[in-house]
Amino acid sequence: MGIGRKLLIGAGLTAASIAYNALDKLPHEPDNDFAPASAFVTIDGYRTHFIRRLPSQPMAGQPTIVLVHGFGGWTFVWRKDIDVLGAHYPTYAYDRWGFGLSAKPRDLEYTTELYVEQLRGLLDRFGIERAVLVGHSSGGPIAIRAAVELGSRVVGLVLAASSGLEPMPPAVLIRLFARTPFATTLLRVLIKLNVFGEGMRIAYFDPAKFNQAVADGYDMPARTAGIENGLLGRLRSGNPNAGTKEMATQVRTPTLVIVADHDRIVPPWRGRRFADLIPHAKLAMIHEANHMLVEECPDEFNHLVLDFVGGLLETII
Repeated sequence: MGIGRKLLIGAGLTAASIAYNALDKLPHEPDNDFAPASAFVTIDGYRTHFIRRLPSQPMAGQPTIVLVHGFGGWTFVWRKDIDVLGAHYPTYAYDRWGFGLSAKPRDLEYTTELYVEQLRGLLDRFGIERAVLVGHSSGGPIAIRAAVELGSRVVGLVLAASSGLEPMPPAVLIRLFARTPFATTLLRVLIKLNVFGEGMRIAYFDPAKFNQAVADGYDMPARTAGIENGLLGRLRSGNPNAGTKEMATQVRTPTLVIVADHDRIVPPWRGRRFADLIPHAKLAMIHEANHMLVEECPDEFNHLVLDFVGGLLETII
């Protein structure tokens, strides 16, 4: 290796080290003032951050909507949805362990199975017996598995730009990379450079709808202590899509699959496959929308969800 190349690599590692050490951290368990209207509950010994909206005139026996965010997301994803949905049905949005403002312990195996247990614990904690699960992006496979494993407690399933059917590198390669010191250092450099917030720009169809407030909203939890445990921990657990296709064929819950016509992350044709795999699933497309359809086109998204849940009432009340 030439001297010039060695110097370049050395300079890169030095810069990475400086960025790593300069990263400002927030407390591991932030106060409620950190995110307005926040609340925390302990599930299986770990803190879970959630936001809840309740209708002013609740109806006996009505279902509860539970919003499940994707990889790197948090309750912020649902900021344009939860008030609208919560005006009609009890609605909960929560942060998966390892993300947002929830606990980010290093010793957890951040698998789909773990997240189903967290979701089960949330339902238990609030006595939710009739849940409509809304999974966005990688929250979709979690909602799918929960619909199968929790049986009659899940009365409806909505998959919004759901991932889970994409080809992935071999699990062993994913694990090996995520366990290297380089992966941790690289992640912290990206955080320092505010890459996470700005990176969401590619998931919007209309650039005018993406502004600095949106970028800051996604950057904020990336600066909480332990964020690398969730982001890399999910990868250390292997292929997050493993078993999703097979699990989808076992869903017997009424299901709505929503896709975006310009989704650059999960192409709409891939979303349609969920509608083919899940018996009797309905398919809807939101036009002029990208992967973040839940926040880019909230009017259309909320209308579809409310119409779907309204159609369930005759069968569950």
